[in-house]
Amino acid sequence: MKQLTINVLYGQKDKELRNVISECQEIISGISKNNSFRPYLEGQIHATLISLERFRDTKFNLNLVNYRNQYREMDFEGVINFIRSYEYIPFMVQFGGFNEDYIPFYSRQETPYKRSFQIVEDKAVMIGWPIKNNDSLWNKQEATYPNILDDFRRDFQKYNVLHAYHRDSNDIDNDFYFRVGIVDIDSVENNNAIRVEKEVRNYLQSISPLIINVKLEDIFLACYEDNQLPISTTRTWRFTDDVIKAEFMWSLLNDID
Repeated sequence: MKQLTINVLYGQKDKELRNVISECQEIISGISKNNSFRPYLEGQIHATLISLERFRDTKFNLNLVNYRNQYREMDFEGVINFIRSYEYIPFMVQFGGFNEDYIPFYSRQETPYKRSFQIVEDKAVMIGWPIKNNDSLWNKQEATYPNILDDFRRDFQKYNVLHAYHRDSNDIDNDFYFRVGIVDIDSVENNNAIRVEKEVRNYLQSISPLIINVKLEDIFLACYEDNQLPISTTRTWRFTDDVIKAEFMWSLLNDID
């Protein structure tokens, strides 16, 4: 069944980000045994801002049905206008540079060092966070980490779209996360999985913080059937493209009556 999502970073990456992702994938592959790690291709790696998944073949938001038992039609026109006018776009995101002693915030009760890379079920996930800095360059003394992504995702509820990690009204998700590959966890011994996480985290803490500037033209609408978003079967449009209208988005889900 076709679904829609809104993401960042899909497609070609800049050299610095590409090199960091590649190094992380090499570390995971070097420690994992028996081909238990399947790295994503560069182009399919993406950070999800908000999912627009629908319930079955309806116009109802899947997360609202699953977590709130609410059957509401998604307001795509409201979604489009909100994204294009959001006051905190562009925004910056920091990856790496979080050592074990640098704890400017907590993410799900854990330090940014520990959350910077995790194996979650079968997913190898890198995480960064929005950063605000007076000179637009990373400076530990001046850096602050606003909850703009959490606020952004929460505001979609006005348009009948519930973020997957806002299941409870008090949940917070300010993480800018993306998968770098899939791990066959059944073939990886638990201690080895822990070792993989530690090695990647140590690499990420050793690098100069990687700052990504997310602009409106970096935000994509994606239409997919496989939630890993393989390039061969995924179609994308930038949110700066005039073709993105509510009618167009519904037309992509062409099995809706």
